[in-house]
Amino acid sequence: MKSFTGTVPRPPEQVRAEIDQVARAQGWAVHPGALPAVLTLAKDVSSFSWGSTLKIRVATLGDATHLTIEPHENGVLFDWGRGRRAASRLVTALGGALDPS
Repeated sequence: MKSFTGTVPRPPEQVRAEIDQVARAQGWAVHPGALPAVLTLAKDVSSFSWGSTLKIRVATLGDATHLTIEPHENGVLFDWGRGRRAASRLVTALGGALDPS
């Protein structure tokens, strides 16, 4: 599946803390990665999905934060835009925007 990038106009330390709050509000379980700048968000199986994950890398971009988001839908070949919508909702809720693809 395709990865998406976005920019949030705040420092990475602040954005990293906000990701946990925003993700939980959107129904994601937060799983910290091996590195502080990497985390995984997951949703369990539901009547509409076999489960979803978003792997997020947080990096510094001047005074802003650069996010790389890799969506994955379990058990499907195509996500029909679900990964992009999830990435967009997350970045928008953080006060940023996805980069044009």
